[in-house]
Amino acid sequence: MKADTIRYIRTALELTQEQFAQRIGVTVLSVNRYENKVCTPSVDTLKRMRGVLNLTDEDITDIEQLVRDEQHRKLKETIRKKAKLN
Repeated sequence: MKADTIRYIRTALELTQEQFAQRIGVTVLSVNRYENKVCTPSVDTLKRMRGVLNLTDEDITDIEQLVRDEQHRKLKETIRKKAKLN
């Protein structure tokens, strides 16, 4: 699971990093590292995360697509703003 996907899920649930960490059984530092691409969750942590949050592989795929779409939208917006400045 990608860093942006983990952050998206946590913020969609309106949880702090601390609350999210407690839910999935890891430290706050671990959640911070996952979200900032310092390290990736272990296979066991990913399984636990999916189980605790009741997420299927299809759910994760859908969320990852939403994250990519949002990133593309922001990039387009940035390009348009910069083009208007020149």
